[in-house]
Amino acid sequence: MAEPKKRKSHSASRLKKAHLKFNLPQLSACSHCKEPVPRNRVCPNCGYFKGKKVLELKEKVKTKVKKKE
Repeated sequence: MAEPKKRKSHSASRLKKAHLKFNLPQLSACSHCKEPVPRNRVCPNCGYFKGKKVLELKEKVKTKVKKKE
């Protein structure tokens, strides 16, 4: 295994790592429901993309859970 000839200085290692930061995902408002959506993605809330209906989403049905007495 190759070994480095000299120790890397603090500034050199920090300069190398300077561009490795995390970026937050870019969000934009949906054209139909105004919910925040990642760019260039179909809205998971309404199914619209660029003002056109792309997905048919099923309605979520809420069920009541009976408590045992």
